[in-house]
Amino acid sequence: MTSLALVPTQFELFDTTTWLPQLRYITQAGGRLDPVLARRFAEMATEEGWLLFIMYGQTEAGPRMSYLPARDAADWFHTIGRPIPGGSFRLIDATGAEIDQPGVPGELIYEGPNVMLGYALARTDLGAPAGPQILHTGDIAERLNNGYYCIVGRASRFIKLFGLRIGLDEVETRLRSEGHRGYASGTDARLVLFVQDASGNAALRTAVATWLKLPASAVLVEPLHDVPVLASGKVDYRALARHAEALTASHEQVAPDEHSLEGLLKSALSTPVLDLDRSFLDLGGDSLSYLEVQLHLSSRLGLAPAGWERLPLRELLALDVPISAKNTVPMGTLQEVSADLLARVAAIFAVIALHSTTWATGGGSYLLLILAGYSLARFQSSLLFDGRVLQTCRSMLLPIMVCYYILIGAIALFRPPIDPGFFLLVENFVPRVEPRGLTPYWYVSTYVQIILIATLPFAVPGLRRTIAAHPLVAGCVALVGSVVVMHLAGLVDIAYTQRHHHPVPALQLLLMGWCAFFASSLAQRAVVSLLILGLWWGAWGDAPTGIALFALTGAGAVVWGLRVPLFRGVTRGLMRIGSLTLFLYLLHVPVMVLVLPRMSDQPEALQLAVVIALTLIASALSKLAYDRTAARLQGLLT
Repeated sequence: MTSLALVPTQFELFDTTTWLPQLRYITQAGGRLDPVLARRFAEMATEEGWLLFIMYGQTEAGPRMSYLPARDAADWFHTIGRPIPGGSFRLIDATGAEIDQPGVPGELIYEGPNVMLGYALARTDLGAPAGPQILHTGDIAERLNNGYYCIVGRASRFIKLFGLRIGLDEVETRLRSEGHRGYASGTDARLVLFVQDASGNAALRTAVATWLKLPASAVLVEPLHDVPVLASGKVDYRALARHAEALTASHEQVAPDEHSLEGLLKSALSTPVLDLDRSFLDLGGDSLSYLEVQLHLSSRLGLAPAGWERLPLRELLALDVPISAKNTVPMGTLQEVSADLLARVAAIFAVIALHSTTWATGGGSYLLLILAGYSLARFQSSLLFDGRVLQTCRSMLLPIMVCYYILIGAIALFRPPIDPGFFLLVENFVPRVEPRGLTPYWYVSTYVQIILIATLPFAVPGLRRTIAAHPLVAGCVALVGSVVVMHLAGLVDIAYTQRHHHPVPALQLLLMGWCAFFASSLAQRAVVSLLILGLWWGAWGDAPTGIALFALTGAGAVVWGLRVPLFRGVTRGLMRIGSLTLFLYLLHVPVMVLVLPRMSDQPEALQLAVVIALTLIASALSKLAYDRTAARLQGLLT
């Protein structure tokens, strides 16, 4: 046999066949040849001494319209070459205007003497005069600089998802290039991938969604045992399209509502696509987003599963139920609340009370710094142990930095002047206390500094491995070292009201929280408790008893993992407040400035109640605006 004329499916069959030594050439038509196969056969042609002619045609054009010269098959295998002698191509856009520039896609129009007269739908059509020798191919193509044409898809082989125009032929080409034997179809609701190799479907779904910048829920992967083909041997894409429509319709019936766990996780983790094989912690969830998801799970299931933050997201999403089926547990049911949540809410309210009244409610900022270390260990240690320092910093710092700069920018604009130290994040070194001014924002400067200092060692591979192997020991050693540094640098001589503004003493408080999380056994908790008490006596012994009791009680409750049973309605309220901690700290200052002068003749208890209530409202609205803006920006950037 000296020549063969093959369609794409036959190329796949002949891919593993031993070629005849008498073979002179192969011609290809009958559909678009996968570029991976085209390259492979072009290389084989060169090695074995025969010619490959990649051709393009349609039945209505008798049936060839272009060919790729065999000498260019190895370099231009992805094109259809140039028109046959006597024929010509042109491209038109959606309005019918001709496209003159290379590299601009448009519908491919062929003109030549081999265009058929048309289809006879009735006997009288056989006597009709010939029409124009023009064929609208229905293919979308581009003209290259060398005059060759490249098919980029069918006009009917495009879908539009989330405002993106998805070329199904391009998706198929990508699948084949990565070793998947599959076909792409779909609707304007979902992309459907029919694959013949059923392994790794979840990973494939995630990979394609990431590549196309789509939510994973917009991609379906379906096993395909038998490829539907037409009598001509071509793939029956209409059959695949019908199957895709049926699959999409069935999934739409069980599609998650807009307040689903999947949507919440995407927002909380700031990602358009979820890696279902990793957990909430693995993906960098923080303490505030943890409370949001915890609240959702409690709402839907009645009780959030213990350790859900460590479950692969695939298993976690399987637990979610639609609103109509959610577990309606009475609000009066008792539900345990973790010590860190109680401590967080108590600390932020203590801070607001200290700044809004003359009451001695100090200790809140100390406890917030300890809880920052606990959150760093609980939610970010997996990332840090993997060396993903930047991701940790983004998770811990981005929300507070964005909101903080918006706030002080507005203050600088409407109530100037403002100390440059607030913008440079060094205001914590300024020794002044004005509770009802901007002084409370020292905390932002200190917080940013200690997070950067605490994460820096994880950028050093050897040090990172040592800490990851013994996180509790490393934390205890760092704690003792911080006391030595404080004494050598004379930081213990700073007034207790200002001492924890400095990054070194503040880092010591953060390390207390780090150790509190990693102390798991009874002996470890006892050692950490004694260490914290000893360090407090050595570095903070001059602080008033009230501050010491408040900070140490909160720290001790977290170390020992205490849980308090409360009514479910109260628990849900605490979770909501806990998820707003960042905004509560930032916004209570302008609320005080606006409210307290107008209530100077009212009891302090009433003043505090109004400040807290307005700050809660402002914080809830601000968080909603932040989340929606972040989601929109993320959608634009992806």
